[in-house]
Amino acid sequence: MNKKTINIEIKYRKKRYDSYERGNLDIKHLLWHRFTNRIFVMLLMMQRIVKRQKLIIVNDRHLKNGKATIFSPTHIGGADVEMVFEGIGEPAWFMMADPREMYHNFPGAMMKFNGVIAFDSDHKKDRHIAKMRSMELLRKGGNLIIFSEGAYNISPNKLVMHPYAGTAEMAIDTNSDIVPVALVRDGNKYYMNIGKNIDASKYSPDRKYELTEYLRNTLATLVWEIIEKMPVTKRRDISPDYYENIFIKEMFEDVGDYTYTLQDVKNTLLKPKNIVEPDDVFAFMHESLPKAQ
Repeated sequence: MNKKTINIEIKYRKKRYDSYERGNLDIKHLLWHRFTNRIFVMLLMMQRIVKRQKLIIVNDRHLKNGKATIFSPTHIGGADVEMVFEGIGEPAWFMMADPREMYHNFPGAMMKFNGVIAFDSDHKKDRHIAKMRSMELLRKGGNLIIFSEGAYNISPNKLVMHPYAGTAEMAIDTNSDIVPVALVRDGNKYYMNIGKNIDASKYSPDRKYELTEYLRNTLATLVWEIIEKMPVTKRRDISPDYYENIFIKEMFEDVGDYTYTLQDVKNTLLKPKNIVEPDDVFAFMHESLPKAQ
């Protein structure tokens, strides 16, 4: 990040701190945001058409029951945020980590116009404030979009990354529903599978990890349902450099001037203490040097 962006980031973080310390969570004008959301989604649809992107809704099993809802999509990069706003068919605020350049560009202004809860992920106090604001929104009957995985899913084989428990915790505390939303991308085609509402009121606070695991399993099932409907691809038709030069490249191609990088993904994804990833197991091999005979 350049110095200007860092200074703006500090400025907005301080504004959030000052507002919170005054007891102001800044969750207001919900009826206005419902109206602006319609305009926001229309603009996103026009943008998708211009970019020749296609949104395919495989299933939509969720119910509009009047309860506050947390929509929890899988995080696949590209235009996944835009597709979720269009696909869910309900007004919702967006929980955005590390806004950076979004503070002073047009997409950021439009996100604020719709309703956004921004925070800097490497600042504990800012994360706490975002959580408090999110729960205030839900208590007032608003909906929220949270990418529970916390980072793009850069795994070549995991259907869903490990979600953070914050989604489950907030849903339980506010008696909200969770709606799982699976996304799969194939070039300019985005497939979406929206699952049934998960009633968080059935869970006590000490069962938040159980609910989080249930959410992950449900998302994985929804992803698999999409894959079953997609054309079959033969292994021989996949180029050896597909992961680095196509999969990862497509993931970051629609971020514009937002400097979200592969390293940011690695820094923010959840790594459960009881699970060791293959990359970590074999990390020592990168430091090993062949011994001369």
